[in-house]
Formats: sequence, C-alpha cells, structure tokens
Amino acid sequence: MVTFLLCTLTLTCFISLSSVQVNGAPSGAAKILSHSWYQAPTNEIAAYVGDLIVVGELQNTGTTNIFSVYVEGTAYIGNVAVAFCSRQVFGNNLLPDQKAPFYLDFVPSTILVDDFEDWADVTDVKVTVGYLVPTDKSMYQGLNAPSEGGYRSGVYTVVGKVENVGTEKIGDVRVVTTFYNAEGTVVGLNYTDVFSNKIAPGSSTNFVATPVDHYTGEIASYSILVQSTIQHPDGTNPSNPSNTNSPSTSKTASPNTTPTATTGFGTTRIILIIVIVLVSITAIGVILVISKRNKYKPTTPATKTTDAAADTIE
Repeated sequence: MVTFLLCTLTLTCFISLSSVQVNGAPSGAAKILSHSWYQAPTNEIAAYVGDLIVVGELQNTGTTNIFSVYVEGTAYIGNVAVAFCSRQVFGNNLLPDQKAPFYLDFVPSTILVDDFEDWADVTDVKVTVGYLVPTDKSMYQGLNAPSEGGYRSGVYTVVGKVENVGTEKIGDVRVVTTFYNAEGTVVGLNYTDVFSNKIAPGSSTNFVATPVDHYTGEIASYSILVQSTIQHPDGTNPSNPSNTNSPSTSKTASPNTTPTATTGFGTTRIILIIVIVLVSITAIGVILVISKRNKYKPTTPATKTTDAAADTIE
C-alpha cells in the first residue's frame, strides 16, 4: 500500500512539473532585438535621479498574437548579479513580426546584494523574455501614422499625425516611438497618449515625440507603433481583451507606471508544486512510521487504562 501511494504521488508531481510552462514564454515566441542602458538624468520619468535605465525592443517571432509580454533585466558587476527588474513592453496584441519597446527602471528595491554602492559600477545588463500571454484578438488596424524626424534645437523630434483610415470611430489612441543609433540599437523611446476623444473615419490628429529622459546622444532613425481600442456605445471592446495591462497613459506616460512582476505565472506554479512535493514526502514519512509501529504493535488486548486514555483523547 505504501509503495503504491509513493508511486502515485511521484507520478502526480511529475505530471504537474511537466505542465509548469503553460503560462510561461513559449520558446521562439518572442525575442529581444537590442537594448542599451544609462543613468536617469532626472526623475521626470524615472523614479529617482541616477536610476539605472534600460531601454530596448522586443519582437513577436511567433505565429500568434501576443496580448501582453514582460521582459526581465539582470544587472551585473563583473560576474555578480546585483539587481533584477521586470516590466511589460509598450504594446498590446502584438501581431507576428511586430515590435514594441520596453523601459526598465532599476530602483533601489531591485538591488539583490547588500554591499551595492553605485549604478555606475554596473558592467553589463542581460535582458530576456519573462512571460507572455497569447491571444487570438487583434488591435484596430485602421490607423496610419505618417511622420518625419530630425533634430530641432539639439533634440531629436518626431512630428506626425495619426490617421483613421478604417471604418470605426475610435479613441484611446496611443503612439509609441522607438529611437535607434547608427548601429540600430535602441537608445530611447516615447509613449504618448494622443487624445481620449473619438477619431472618426477619415479624421486625423497630430502628435510630437522626443526621447524620454532628455536623451542627447546621436539618434539615426526611429520607428512608430500606433495602437487604439474600438470604443463601442455599450462599453465593450472586442478588439482588445483588456486594457488593464496597458501602460498608463498621459501626455507622456511614465514607463514606471506599467505593471511590475518579479516572477511569472510559471514561477508561481513551481513554488506551489514544490510545496505539494514537500507535503507529499511528509505524508509518506508519517505513513511509514505508522506502518512500522503497527508491525511491532503488541498483540495483547488493550488495557482498560489505555481505553480510558483513548476515550479522553477522543
């Protein structure tokens, strides 16, 4: 009986472990294209002046849409991991091959070691895909964003307009601009809420985007990601399962307002499974002890005193 129970529990744990990655990032579904880092010159966007900031870009390399996806960054000094941060990318319902930028703000609470002194000591930052949520829904596809970029008064500035070339009246228009250096590495981004007003078919609205944190390095090119939800009179939104995971929007929304996560759904399941395994091992141990005691239990009838004690316990 004990052997049978042990085998059953072992099989159950194995099955659970084999399904841990249901909510994790599927292999090959998304990848990091490039990233760079710097220290925040102001706290206009970053939480604190001097924070380690990592900007980069992720691409949907799978065959299904991605509703939301998180990236995880680990900062190193030499070979020692000194900080960890996770944030959602600036884009929902990403189509296959579509790209979206991300902004990681390493605040003091992300530090992993006790003797940490200065973000300037960081020698490397590795960024990986954390976890993603696939979807069969798509964003409204009736938007164009013609634009042009260049330096104005020493600041790289993109000026453009969002055109509604579709058939739906829409609102909550969001324009995400990614800036690259001459090597194609992401060096900055901007996340702008254009208007909360509804934009009718055939109408357009203007926008202006400059790199957050007042980036002053050399910028060679940029790309635009424009998204919006379809606003229906009944409040439903079939083109987007939920906006709760979208970065908060303002005139220039702070990337720090995006949902944070230091562990994915897969990690939570692993912890739960570990607990189950420990409980199972404990239960098996108790069963073995009881079995051993029963094996050597006296065959003489229990005395009246024992019965009384048992009645008292009961």
